[in-house]
Amino acid sequence: MELIYRDLAKFMAETIEDYEPRLQVALNRIDHNRCSLQQADYQLYSEMVDLVEEYISDNDLDIDPDEIDIETLMFNF
Repeated sequence: MELIYRDLAKFMAETIEDYEPRLQVALNRIDHNRCSLQQADYQLYSEMVDLVEEYISDNDLDIDPDEIDIETLMFNF
């Protein structure tokens, strides 16, 4: 599963526009406000959820997208 998280994190970085700076802003908000990514930057969170589903589908993986923790992906970048 660790490999999937690494691959997904790389896929996010390559696919989401301005991923690195957006992620840094979100992490700062999470730290400052003690909130989730979903609250800190809903748009980024939503894009990441969509890309997890796309990645699983495109790679014919037998994984439920709900098993992937989006916030864990942030720390595999």
